[in-house]
Amino acid sequence: MGIDPRFGRYPFFQGAQAAVRALDQSPAALIAHEAPAVSRGKERVERALLEGTTAPPDSQQHQTKTELLSYPIARLLVSLLDVSTAIDKYALAEARTARERFEADFTDDEVLQSTTRTTVDVQSALSELELADAVESEPLSASTHRSNRWYWVELVPYLQLREDRWGDQWRLVNQELANGAVRVRYTELMQLLEAAVKQRVASELPLSVEEAANGAEIIEGLSTHVADLQALVDDRPSVTKTTVDVVVPAMFPPCMRGLLQMERSDETLSEPAKFALISFLLTLGADRQEIAALMRCPADSTELAARVEYLQDGAGTQYPPPSCQTMKRYDICLNPDERCENIDHPSEYYEAAIEETDSIRDWRESTVED
Repeated sequence: MGIDPRFGRYPFFQGAQAAVRALDQSPAALIAHEAPAVSRGKERVERALLEGTTAPPDSQQHQTKTELLSYPIARLLVSLLDVSTAIDKYALAEARTARERFEADFTDDEVLQSTTRTTVDVQSALSELELADAVESEPLSASTHRSNRWYWVELVPYLQLREDRWGDQWRLVNQELANGAVRVRYTELMQLLEAAVKQRVASELPLSVEEAANGAEIIEGLSTHVADLQALVDDRPSVTKTTVDVVVPAMFPPCMRGLLQMERSDETLSEPAKFALISFLLTLGADRQEIAALMRCPADSTELAARVEYLQDGAGTQYPPPSCQTMKRYDICLNPDERCENIDHPSEYYEAAIEETDSIRDWRESTVED
């Protein structure tokens, strides 16, 4: 019997763990043989840190077995990083990816069970996350679209899953309560499911890799991958914006000028390149509409909106763009000049360039781009 395809899409399901054990392929063996699951596991963590997703790029498809086995490899890698912010980012990325897949899987008629083994329905997702007894759907008609459906969530699970950052609308004073349960819309239920996945993933991390079977062998075999990922983590101290809040494209460091020109010319940028460019612009105080104008892409681009949302919080950006060392690692250190020889970060280059210029004009104040 083959692997249930749902386990490749939802590797945190309890049945997925049993499927991994049934394959009888230890992480140490996968690493020693450089199995595809190892590179895919690294990709999961890398994309979680850079983009807030663990899904493979759109152009790539992996076998169910590879997807399933990549999850324990990713958990090993993020555990070996041993950085709480990396674990939080990874858990959130797995949760957001799961939510996207839930919403794609759930059909308009949730009364019917899924007729294939490739998707899940609302009830099976609730069961997997141990919420089946805590959530009840209101009676519905055949014409009721899922986006208009209502559910009752028991008070204790609701409070355990709700997060303060979601806003005042999630406070009990602003909710309808009855018989120890909170009434929520379908979209709100999806957010609670995302939170449940995040909690499950995070609760199992970090793993005690040193104490695991063949722990030393695993650590040695993953050392190069961990070093690559560590460079991403090391680049992200908790900061908001640079000391410069003007946008002067002509004074951008050569790497950012090059990436911006490539984007404007419709050249395909790598994921690290997109991350570097957008995070750099955000640190200058540019908003999504201004970034879209600079990059000459549609202001309503869903991809850009998702990237900005991932990188930005209420006070600005959560993390600065990659350092010069990391830019070099990903081959996006472009056309370095003399100033580059004495700086370690693109933001440092830009600040120095602005300080050495007597008269500057913010691009946002111009009617014509620089």
